[in-house]
Amino acid sequence: NTFNEKLKFISKNTWINFDDKLILPIGRRSIIDRDPISRWGIGTDYEEKDGFYISRGFNTRKILKKYDLKITPYFLIQRSTKGKTNSFVAEDSSILSDKVSQDISLPDLFAVNASLKGEIKSWELNINSDFNSLDLEKLSRASRALITLDKSIDLNRNNKSFEESTNNSNFLDFQLYGAYRQKVIRSFSGDQEIYLGKGFTLSNRRLWQRKNFNNKLTLNYDLGEFQAKEKNDNKLKNSIRNVLSSSFENELYLWRKKNLDEKIDISYKYSPNVIEQGLSWVSSVKPGVFFYGDSSQQKVISFSTGPKLIIGSFKKKFLDYTNLNLSANYNLKNGESPFAFDDVDKTQKLKISLEQQIIGPLLFGYEGFLNLDNNSDNYSQLTNSTYTLDIKRRAYSIGAFYKESSQAFGIQFNLNNFNYFGKSSKF
Repeated sequence: NTFNEKLKFISKNTWINFDDKLILPIGRRSIIDRDPISRWGIGTDYEEKDGFYISRGFNTRKILKKYDLKITPYFLIQRSTKGKTNSFVAEDSSILSDKVSQDISLPDLFAVNASLKGEIKSWELNINSDFNSLDLEKLSRASRALITLDKSIDLNRNNKSFEESTNNSNFLDFQLYGAYRQKVIRSFSGDQEIYLGKGFTLSNRRLWQRKNFNNKLTLNYDLGEFQAKEKNDNKLKNSIRNVLSSSFENELYLWRKKNLDEKIDISYKYSPNVIEQGLSWVSSVKPGVFFYGDSSQQKVISFSTGPKLIIGSFKKKFLDYTNLNLSANYNLKNGESPFAFDDVDKTQKLKISLEQQIIGPLLFGYEGFLNLDNNSDNYSQLTNSTYTLDIKRRAYSIGAFYKESSQAFGIQFNLNNFNYFGKSSKF
């Protein structure tokens, strides 16, 4: 069957076969090409869900014949067993106040993530919202939302997306956005939050590739109005912000393994794709100027450089795949932001990303930052570490992660049958 130009399979009685060693029933299923097949999940979120939870995904539904709605409900196990919640500030207090312990009601046991996607004329609409309690009295303290309207113009008219382009691409991007309690991930100095934000972004992305290098250039202009925590005080500040920024990234290939398999075959037990092995050096420079409504400004140039190494075909049973990426980062800065969420950290650091096969399908992963600033109290320490442990098979994967800074833990299950492009001939 077909569904909006996608393949759709309907099964009244479906089973998952794990390499003829374990068979699990999953009941009636409708599987749509490139839609995720996983349904159930477990995880932890001590910051907003009070600990352990279980989630259950549902199929995407059509709304008004042109919008895709996806809803994922959560049952908050640990909140239900404690009978209290520590995830919200007190009623009628500042959103920046310390969170307090509160008795729960029945709706506090549930949370929901909802996303809506579709087109408005030639613009792409994306709405993503999180409700970490369904108690209406806590709604303003328990919800987050981000709304974007995006449009991209291919200036080269090659009918390919930016990611699919293999030679040259040149895109002009427009975005309108609105945010409520939107988290800003600050990889080294701790996450922050925009309480209210709205604005417009104009970007030009260019990519050109040659035999031994890739270059990517991005030019950005952003105009927005934000209400967010002040940098030096625990209170909200409202200000307009203008940003002019750019980014130039270069990947120079020092070595590429020759005679790689063109397609996967029966020897590929752990990967749905041929591993592109090689050694490259990745560098970037990112200048930016930030102007704020209170006449303050921030001027920044960020440099990063380091090697990227991928070796091993991930076909043998022991240590046959290593993906290591090291990137040293140094920032030059003049001035400071009045906000906490976008003030650039001058700390010198080394970003470490590693994926390593241990035995068979077992894959260990790590990402974190090593402090290189000898004037810092955290000099030579690893921060913001995230650990992963995955069982990777060609057709499926089961993975767990742990994020040290937020004590977040989760388990994810994916099938690769429809959601990858590593097509192979029959065998």
